[in-house]
Order: sequence, then C-alpha cells, then structure tokens
Amino acid sequence: MSKTVVCDVLVIGSGVAGMAAALKAAAQGLNVIVAEKDRYFGGTTAISAGWAWVPGNKQGLEQGDTREDAETYLRNLAPETFNEAGVRDFLDTVPEAVSFFENETEVKFTYPEKAPDYQMDLPGAKLSGRAILPRDVDARVLGDKRLLMQPYMSSYTVFGYMPQVGPDINEFFHVNQSIKSFVYVAKKLLRTWFDAARYKRPILRSNGNALMTRMVKSADDLGVRLWNASPALSLTRGDDGAITGAVIGGEHAATVTARMGGRPGCGRILGQ
Repeated sequence: MSKTVVCDVLVIGSGVAGMAAALKAAAQGLNVIVAEKDRYFGGTTAISAGWAWVPGNKQGLEQGDTREDAETYLRNLAPETFNEAGVRDFLDTVPEAVSFFENETEVKFTYPEKAPDYQMDLPGAKLSGRAILPRDVDARVLGDKRLLMQPYMSSYTVFGYMPQVGPDINEFFHVNQSIKSFVYVAKKLLRTWFDAARYKRPILRSNGNALMTRMVKSADDLGVRLWNASPALSLTRGDDGAITGAVIGGEHAATVTARMGGRPGCGRILGQ
C-alpha cells in the first residue's frame, strides 16, 4: 500500500502554467507539491523561446499602449471566436501577474525595444510594449537541482549555445560577414564549451529555460516540494465527487491529498 501525503495544493506538471500556480499558492502561505512525470523540471516551456504576450505591462503603458488598443487587436485577430469575458479577465489580471513575478519571485523579464505583434496590419497592433522575455540566468542559482532542469534540445542550439531572439541571434546571423560578430560568437561558444566541460552542462540559461530555472529557484525558496519522475496515475475523489488529490507513481509514490481540493471557490487541483 502506498503512503499518504497531505498538502494544501497539488500541482501536476512543472511547465510555466503549473509552476505559476505553485508560486502563487506558496506565496500565500500554502503547502504545495509539484509532481512532474519527467526526470527533468520545466516541461516544454524549458525548450521554448519563453516569450509572453502581456499587454498592459509597464513598458507598454509608458509607450502609450491602452487597454482599448489591446482589446481592439484581439477582437480583430479572432473575430469569430472572440470571448469578451475571457479577454476582459485576461487584460484585468496581466499587470498584477507580471508584478507578482517581478516583485515576489526570482522571475525577471526583459522588455525588448522592438517586438511587433504577429499581425501588424490589424487595428490595435503595436510594434512593441506587449511581448516580454525572461532574463538570462546562471543555472548555479539552483545548486544541486541544476541538472534536474530540462536541457536544451540540441537542434535548437548552435554547437550547444542557445541564442536569444533579438540582438544576440542577430550576431550569429552575421558571423561570416563581420569581424565583430565573429568575435562575439566565438566568445559565446568558447564559454559554452568550457562550462559544459566543467559543470556537465552550459550554466548560462536563456529563453524558456531561463524562465523555468527562475521559477524552480523561486519555488524552492518558497518551500515547494518538487517531485520529479513522479507521474500522476489517477485522481482521487471525495464522497461528493470533488477531486481531492491524486495517486502519484515513480520516485515519490504516494496518494496525495490536497486539502484545498474540495473547497468551493478554491478550484480542484491546480495544474497544467
């Protein structure tokens, strides 16, 4: 018989959605477990570009972007499926969400000078002020958990180095056209190879990997129990049918009961 573990909130999956839920719950003083089925944390977010489209951020407001502009853009982007209530809630909470991450966690963002909306021909589109990306981070902030982060996909890297979209990758595009770019790229690659030899993996993390490294660091600081190689095998329910937890397999095999699971207004289980 598997052991029983009790927490306030059980999060299944350690991608950006699951970790965001875990961080917010832990910051509110709740006891949180994150159960990740893979041996590595970070999910597909950790191999993504890591950009987020968040109208209403501080850069956009400084540049005169308005809520009306963002709503107009979204309405024209998907006129047949536009969900007014959903868009309203999204635009209401984006500034609060970004502020939470930057002020209460280790997650930090960069605000690029130019990051155009995908459909610049639509009303309400902006050249910048909406898309943000995570700041690079030294993975050694995770200590012993550093090698538990999802590694880069080799097909996305340049000889092991993961270029950041923007000025960084532009230097790689011009490596055979400019001495400056050649020197820049050579320094990046040599540092990458040196770190990989010394630390088993390059320590400078960028893009989505930087975001997830920062999130895992924040979760660890907040006392979140991080379980890797621990898939959710099935959900458990109370007498009223409400989901109250999950049966977890793998390295942390247990029946986990989430105290907040069956409470009205608290959701059932926070996860991806």
